[in-house]
Amino acid sequence: MMSLRIAMIGCDPSRAMDTTARLLQLLSSAESRSGTELGAELGISRAAVWKQIQQLDELGVEVESTRGKGYRLASPLELLDTEQILAALDAQTRDSVSALDVHVQIDSTNTHLMGLATQGASSGHVVAAEYQTAGRGRHGRNWVAPLGSSICLSVLWRYHDGATQLSGLSLAAGVVIVDALSELGVVDAGLKWPNDVLWKQQKLAGLLVEVAGDAAGPCYIVLGLGLNITLADQAQAEIGRPVTDLTTATGGQPVSRNQVAATLLNHLIPMLDSFERDSLKSYVDRWSRYNILQDQRVTLYSGNGETQGRVVGINDTGALVLDCDGERRTFNGGEVSLTNAEGIEVSGA
Repeated sequence: MMSLRIAMIGCDPSRAMDTTARLLQLLSSAESRSGTELGAELGISRAAVWKQIQQLDELGVEVESTRGKGYRLASPLELLDTEQILAALDAQTRDSVSALDVHVQIDSTNTHLMGLATQGASSGHVVAAEYQTAGRGRHGRNWVAPLGSSICLSVLWRYHDGATQLSGLSLAAGVVIVDALSELGVVDAGLKWPNDVLWKQQKLAGLLVEVAGDAAGPCYIVLGLGLNITLADQAQAEIGRPVTDLTTATGGQPVSRNQVAATLLNHLIPMLDSFERDSLKSYVDRWSRYNILQDQRVTLYSGNGETQGRVVGINDTGALVLDCDGERRTFNGGEVSLTNAEGIEVSGA
């Protein structure tokens, strides 16, 4: 059975976020709505409407206010909708999705789903959110995404043969995400080891995989994905690194967030379902074709310091292989930046 769960911390969380979602839908109308009209539709006072609009501003949603006319969103906003996403899934993927929860606001889809996993949630449980108060990337970095500006979702999958058999799963996920982006009209998206999806040297999406359970027995993973859909200049400045969004990568063509979410799941779910059988070996060649740093000179920053070399590719476990002055070395973790012939960093993308 599929479910839509809307939640927010507060004395009556589900009602508070239901009101927020309904307000967003009303404000998405082409015509402005007065505070009185909005209050009547929502069953709250004009003062409460004003407080809700202030909260939207804090979540990064720009609301236009015109004297004598009322309020409307500065830009149209399509909220994620459980039924629309499910309807756009192919039959095999839909059968594999055990639950789909859409939250207006949550701390982190990964954190929330890891908690559900400890309570017995099944493989194929998907959690998506319009806004994360504590969205996470690799190395504990914050994932910045104003409300409704991205796809933030996580998928739970359970395995039988142990966590040691899941090496490179995040790299396989990167491959199928690029495949999904190609289906959505993005040309020349690429992968940067280990978990970034880039377009024109700018970050378009990122992955975070968390693993729990036995090394050689039952275990589970939660795969988190953040994909930028439309990022305002203010959000890009806050991120402070070269980033882009799907709207830019598709040449400004309008994209349905619900269709995007479904397309991503149509590619991710089959990969998760078959990975224990197929392993990363089935994806290494495609990963190499998408590798934006192939044969480039880079500097790898890791716990062991800095290492410079030419990118050879990845091995069957997902480790990065560098040619360091004729010696091939493998690395299981770190951050990679392009360097020039003198060993000076020229790109941190």
